[in-house]
Amino acid sequence: MSKKPARIEIEDKTPQNVSEKLLADFFTPAKAAAELKVCERTLDRWRSLGEGPPITKLGRRVLYKRSSLRTWLDAREQGGRREPN
Repeated sequence: MSKKPARIEIEDKTPQNVSEKLLADFFTPAKAAAELKVCERTLDRWRSLGEGPPITKLGRRVLYKRSSLRTWLDAREQGGRREPN
């Protein structure tokens, strides 16, 4: 009776695979806009006015970190209006 050799998993460390893992928590402008349910152009306008969520620049690429979007969104929370008695 022969035993099967143990299977060894080898992690793929090609540059593309490593960068995909590093960028897993970042959104492209299109994905960030979809998450916020606004147009991508709205994100562009907010960025130019300094009102939008913080960005990360990678070369010419603009990326939005998931946790930064959450923090920015939480900071925009306002109290609701009370109904008069």
